[in-house]
Amino acid sequence: MSYSHENSDNTISYQAYVFDAYGTLFDFHSAVREYNHIIGDRSEELSKIWREKQIQYTWLHSMMGSYSDFWIITKEALNYAMESVGINNSKMHSQLMNLYLKLKTFHEVNHSLNSLRRKDCKIAILSNGTHQMLNEVIKNSGLDSLIDLTISIDDIEIYKPSPLVYQLVIDKLKINKSDVCFVSANNWDVAGAKSFGFYSVWVNRNRLISEKLPYQPDLIINSLDDLT
Repeated sequence: MSYSHENSDNTISYQAYVFDAYGTLFDFHSAVREYNHIIGDRSEELSKIWREKQIQYTWLHSMMGSYSDFWIITKEALNYAMESVGINNSKMHSQLMNLYLKLKTFHEVNHSLNSLRRKDCKIAILSNGTHQMLNEVIKNSGLDSLIDLTISIDDIEIYKPSPLVYQLVIDKLKINKSDVCFVSANNWDVAGAKSFGFYSVWVNRNRLISEKLPYQPDLIINSLDDLT
């Protein structure tokens, strides 16, 4: 039985709205941004490399059948990024890692999640982050009252976009695939969720072109406000 339904205003409502965390709700660039005054014109490059390596390392671990948790991967990615831009500062490394637990939310997140709270639905996070990382960043951002359930890949020790990750949503929430609206700012994550069978929404804040993958988003929006 499916619980997604059409409202009187012709909008579709789902039993569960499941959000990616990093890049979708939380701005991963906000950590390095705190050090712009020290890092200077290398800040953007550092943050970009850090994020790219973080994601690459999750894919590589999954493909090699190995597992390091997301905190360790984030730390190693930062090691690589700092070395790449010629920064050797262990104190800064520690402080940037600490700031990853205090990432800023995107400006519309609070309003959008509050709007969803008025629907008869569950709001969940599905993330590569560890339980501890997610608990910290959610608490520090003040979103704890808006999130019903946080799901981490730690439970199965394999990263997105493995279908085993998206299956966690079904197992935890006890609902059908057709009842889930999955939302991510990562186009590859949206493709993974779509291939699994979720209604998938890409939050394309930077107006990027779509990845050339066989599974395309059901909906592309520029802000989470467009979802509600």
